[in-house]
Amino acid sequence: MKRITTLLLSCLVSTGPLLAQQGVTQCGTPTGQAPFPIQSYKELPDPVAPSEKEWAAVKAPQVQWGNTDTRYAKHAVPVIQPQKSITLEGWRGEKLHAQAVVWTGTDLKGLNYSLSEFKNSKGDVLPADAFSGGFVRYVMTDELNKDGRGGCGYRPDHSIYDSLLVADPIDHLLTSMPMEAKSTQAIWINCQVPQTVSPGVYRGTVEVKDGDNRLSTLKMDIKVSSRVLPAPSQWAFHLDLWQSPFAVARYYQVPLWSQAHIDAMRPVMKMLADAGQKIITASIMHKPWNGQTYDYFESMVTWTKKVDGTWAFDYDVFDKWVEMMMSVGIDKQINCYSMVPWKLSFQYFDQATNSMQYVKTAPGEKAYEEMWVAMLKSFSKHLREKGWFDICTIAMDERPMEVMQKTLQVIRKADSEFKVSLAGNFHKELEAAISDYFQTEDTILYAACFDANGGVFEPLFTEEDAIISDSLNHASIIDGVRLCKAKRYRYANADMKDLERCLQEAQAQRFRIVVTDGVFSMDGNVAPMDQICDLAEKYDALVMVDESHSAGVVGATGHGVSELYKTHGRVDIYTGTLGKAFGGALGGFTTGRKEIIDLLRQRSRPYLFSNSLAPGIIGASLEVFKMLKESNALHDKLVENVNYFRDKMTAAGFDIKPTQSAICAVMLYDAKLSQVYAARMQEEGIYVTGFYYPVVPKEQARIRVQISAGHEKAHLDKCIAAFIKVGKELGVLK
Repeated sequence: MKRITTLLLSCLVSTGPLLAQQGVTQCGTPTGQAPFPIQSYKELPDPVAPSEKEWAAVKAPQVQWGNTDTRYAKHAVPVIQPQKSITLEGWRGEKLHAQAVVWTGTDLKGLNYSLSEFKNSKGDVLPADAFSGGFVRYVMTDELNKDGRGGCGYRPDHSIYDSLLVADPIDHLLTSMPMEAKSTQAIWINCQVPQTVSPGVYRGTVEVKDGDNRLSTLKMDIKVSSRVLPAPSQWAFHLDLWQSPFAVARYYQVPLWSQAHIDAMRPVMKMLADAGQKIITASIMHKPWNGQTYDYFESMVTWTKKVDGTWAFDYDVFDKWVEMMMSVGIDKQINCYSMVPWKLSFQYFDQATNSMQYVKTAPGEKAYEEMWVAMLKSFSKHLREKGWFDICTIAMDERPMEVMQKTLQVIRKADSEFKVSLAGNFHKELEAAISDYFQTEDTILYAACFDANGGVFEPLFTEEDAIISDSLNHASIIDGVRLCKAKRYRYANADMKDLERCLQEAQAQRFRIVVTDGVFSMDGNVAPMDQICDLAEKYDALVMVDESHSAGVVGATGHGVSELYKTHGRVDIYTGTLGKAFGGALGGFTTGRKEIIDLLRQRSRPYLFSNSLAPGIIGASLEVFKMLKESNALHDKLVENVNYFRDKMTAAGFDIKPTQSAICAVMLYDAKLSQVYAARMQEEGIYVTGFYYPVVPKEQARIRVQISAGHEKAHLDKCIAAFIKVGKELGVLK
C-alpha cells in the first residue's frame, strides 16, 4: 500500500517516469504493449459467430461502396445495394468521407487499397495529401448490456452483459491486412478539400486488392463547390469531446507531463482542433469518474493539507495542459471536473502524516464545504491571474438535482462569479416525479402538451384501429387524431349513451381507445372517468385522458380525475402540461404504461424532432412537484378561491357553467358582447378574454375566468366588482 501511495503521489507532484513506462495503464492494468508506439492493432474475439447459412451464398470476395452512417458487423453479410461509383459533394475547405465495404467467404492474405489521381475536366488535380483514411477496426462494447444500466466497456461474462464487437477506430498505420473467411471489413476514405482548389468535379478511382490480385475498382467523383468553408477556429458551434492525456502518455510510453508527453499530445490535439473542438477537459481532483476509463484520469491539481490545517494547491500540471491545448487552437472553454465524483472520495497529500489521504464526504457536509471552498477560492485567484477565469467552468456530469443545488451553494460561497457546466439527468428525475404523481410506470416529456397529444396517436394506431373522441376535446387532441390513419368516432360531450354507441360501432376495429379531456377547457366540467372506464372495459378499449386542466386541480388533493373517480390503474395514458397548475412554465408530458412510453420514445415525432426542455424549466417543475408532495395547502386554497368566486358571481346574477375545476365560464352568448365586455374589464384592471365561434359553438360566447391559488380574496373581490360594474353598463345585469 505504501508503494502504491508513493506512485500516486509521484503522478501528482513530479514529472518522473511512471507506471506507464512499464507497459501498464495508470490504474496498473498490464497492456501487453512494447515500450514503443503500437504499430498493429489486435482485435478481441467476436462473441457473435458467423452464420453458415448466411455466408453460404458468398463465393468470391465482394466489394461495394457502403454508407458512412452504418457500422458494418464483423461477421455478418452486409446489406448493401450494388454500388461501384459514388459522388461526394462539398465546399472548399470541407472534409468529405466515403466507406468501401469488403466481405468474403474465403481467406484473404493481404487486403489493401490505393487511390488514383483525382482530376477535373480542366486538368486540375486534388493533391495526394488531401486524402487519408485506413481500415475500420473493431472494439468490444456492451451497449446492449442485459442489465439495462447502460454501462460501457468490455465484460467477459456474456451471460450478464451482451458484449459485441462494433466498428469504431480507423487504423491509418496498417497498409495491408489479412481477412478471415466469413467476415466483413470496411475501408474508410477521407478527402480534406483544400480551400484553394478550383471548383469542379474531380474524378478518380479506388483500387481494392488482395496482395497483387485486384478485387475491384471503385469509381469516385468529388464535386467541389465554389463556396468556402471557414477554418475550424472560426466555427461557432460548441463541440465538446473529452480528452485523455493519460492515454497518450501510456501509448507513447513517456513520463506524464514531461516535455516528451506534451510533444506527443500536440499533433493529436491539433487533429481534434481541426475537427472543431472548442473545449478543454481538465481534472481538478483524483479520478473524477471513478476510473471508468482505461487509464485513470488523475488530478491536474496537487492538493496539500499543511501541518497547520490550511490548504495549498499546485497548478503546474493544469497550466501545462491548458497552455498546450490553447497553442493548438482549443481555447474557448475549460471544463474542470468534478466536484461530485462517483465515489465521493477525495485525495490529498497530508503533510502531518507525510502520506496520501482519502476522505469520503458529500455535498451538504461540513468537511466537503471546508475542502472545496478553500480550493475554489485559490483556484479562482489563479484563473484570474492567468486570464482564464471568464472561459473556465466548474463542470459536473449527471447528478441528482438536490446534490447539484448543494454543490452550487458551495461554489457561490467561494466565488459567486464562477461559471458552471452541468450534464444533469434532471429530465429523468422529472419523468419519475410525474409518474409518481399519476401512479404510472413511466413518463415522456415534450415541449408542450400540444406536442404530447399530437405525437401520441400515430405511433400507436393504424387504419385497423379506432379512436373515439369527446366532442369538446381540445384542439391538440383533434389535430393528433387527424395525423393518425385510425377510424374516427365522435361522441357528444360526456354523454355515456353516445359513447357506448360509438364503442359498439367500433368493435370491428383491431384496437379501440376512448380519448377525453379531464376538464373541458371552455366549460370547466369534469369528464365522468369512472363511467368511461366501465364502458371501456366492457367493450375492450384503452382509455386516454388529457389532464391539462384537471391535474393539480380536481380530486381531494388535486391529483386529477383518477383521484376524483378512483380510476388509478384503469386509465392507460395520461397527457398533461407543465404550463398550468404545475408551475406556469413550458412543457408537456405523456405518462402511462411502460411499454406505451417505450414505443413513444422510439416513434413519437414531436419527441424525436424537437428540443428537450430547458434546465430551468426542469428545475422549476421538479420544485413544484416537491411542494405538492409536501403540502396540500395550495390546492386547498385553490378550491376555496373557486368556490368563493363562483358563489359570489352566481349571487350577482351571472350565468356560470357548472364547474368542478378552476375554470369559470361566464356565459354571455353573443360574440360581439363577449369582446366588448372583455375590453371593458381590461380597462377596469382585470385581464380576461372573450371566447366565441369557432373556439366555442355558435351563440355560446363567454368570458373564461381561471382562478389561481395565487389569488387573494382582495383580488377576487376586485374582479367580481368589475364584472358587476361592466355587467350593469352593458345590460347583462339589471
